[in-house]
Amino acid sequence: MVDYSRCPRPESVAYFCDAMLNHDKVSDYIELDAYYYRIKREGMSSIKVLLTNYYTLGYAELRDLIEEYSDCNCIVNMSNWNM
Repeated sequence: MVDYSRCPRPESVAYFCDAMLNHDKVSDYIELDAYYYRIKREGMSSIKVLLTNYYTLGYAELRDLIEEYSDCNCIVNMSNWNM
């Protein structure tokens, strides 16, 4: 069972992927791992994005995520309550 206290819900992931496909500066995205993507950008370097679903993303959670995904450039904390 997925822990939605950390991982985004399927509809949030679908929203993110749709937004990436329709963004004029994104040429493609690749799923590297569950909730972890490489975003290829037009005329810019690629970035690695981790999707999370924390109600409050504090320093301790951020530190743990950076330790686990050391090459991550961007963390997107997303859910209905984070809009």
